[in-house]
Amino acid sequence: MSGTGAEKLALQLFLYTLLVFAAMQVAAIITGGSGSQEVFEVFADPSSYSENLAQADGPLRLILLLDVFFMIGYGGALTMTAYANAPRNRVMAWVAGLGVAALVALDIGENLTMVISLDMLAAELELSPARIGWQVGISGAKWLVAALSVVALTFTLPQDTSVERLLVWAARILLPLGAGLFVTGAFEARMLGGMLILAGMAGGFFLLALTIWLRQRQ
Repeated sequence: MSGTGAEKLALQLFLYTLLVFAAMQVAAIITGGSGSQEVFEVFADPSSYSENLAQADGPLRLILLLDVFFMIGYGGALTMTAYANAPRNRVMAWVAGLGVAALVALDIGENLTMVISLDMLAAELELSPARIGWQVGISGAKWLVAALSVVALTFTLPQDTSVERLLVWAARILLPLGAGLFVTGAFEARMLGGMLILAGMAGGFFLLALTIWLRQRQ
């Protein structure tokens, strides 16, 4: 596949990803936020964690279903973007591509662990601290790998226009900062970290789609 063909496919996948992302946010709003995955990506007392997870069963399963389509979208879009821009920096393109593969694998592992935990609670089984810690560990690794992959990808992207430079530097700052705050809980700013991740993903996918579209028009 040529670089131009890969970029066209990436654009289509980014638009698809944004639609799924929007659907996930609408679902979260409709369910009053009870289906939010991020709530269960932070360690808590097993009894309260289990109680909250059991109460979120229906909405959370819906979000996890939508997340399957989200993984297909962002995994394909970021991989095609790395492939299309590989001539600028092949080492970073490989790092980004392998990182995206690891990211999708961690996302799958996170979702499967969460679904099995829901099934265990439905069967009136208890969630141990070790299981909750495993869930949180996978989630934390997912966000850190996401930050690494996106930063690596930025070294393959053009920086010829102000929009492209905004995309590159926003990605290099917002996602690593958001992931770091969310995973570590530093400065008691875990919620801020989650908001930065959300803004970074939505804004990044939009700007990547926009820059690809603008280059194709030129």
